[in-house]
Amino acid sequence: MSARLLIFATHIEAQHTLELLKPEQISENLYSFNAGLIAICGYGLLTAAQATTEHAPRVEEVWNFGAAGSLLGSHGLGDTMEIAAVNINPILPKEASPHTKNVFANTYPEINLGAEGARLITSLYPIHDASLRATLAHDGDLIDMEGYGVAHAALQCGKLCRLWKVVSDFTNPDGPKSIANMLEEVSINSARVVD
Repeated sequence: MSARLLIFATHIEAQHTLELLKPEQISENLYSFNAGLIAICGYGLLTAAQATTEHAPRVEEVWNFGAAGSLLGSHGLGDTMEIAAVNINPILPKEASPHTKNVFANTYPEINLGAEGARLITSLYPIHDASLRATLAHDGDLIDMEGYGVAHAALQCGKLCRLWKVVSDFTNPDGPKSIANMLEEVSINSARVVD
C-alpha cells in the first residue's frame, strides 16, 4: 500500500480516524501511522495548501476528508462522496471585465481528480445564503473551504490526490448549526473510507 497523507481541517473531523489508526503524535497537528501521516490543517484553502505542501513530499498519495455543504439539495445529510473535480468559488463582481474573468479562470483552473463522483467548489468563506447557493449550484454539487487547496498543492508536488466529503448542511442560514451537529458523523464516515 502506498504511503498516504490524510488531511482533515479539524481534530473533531479526524477523531474516529485517529482512534482507528492509533497513530503516534508527532506534534499538535501531525501524526504518524504505519501507512503514512495524518495532518490537521485548520480551516481554509491556504492552510490546507500549506499543510499539503509541507507533508506531501513524504508520501505517494494525499487524501482529504471533511464536511461539505450540499448546493443542489439532492444529497442527504451524512452522504459521503468521492470528488471527481474541484473548482474554486467562481463568483466575481458583476462589473468584472472579460479579461478579469479570463485571468481568474487561468489562475484557478478546474482540477480533475480522475474519479467518478461529485463536483466540489472550494470557497474562501462559508456559504449560508440562498442566492449564492443558487448561483454556485450551476458549477458544483458540494462546497467546502479546503479541497481545492489540498488538490492543487498535491498535484504541484506530483502526488495522487483523492478527496471525500460528507454532507453536513444545505448551505442555508441553518448551516452553522447543522455543521456543528454533523461533525461526529463526518468523523465516523471519514474513518469508514480510511478503513
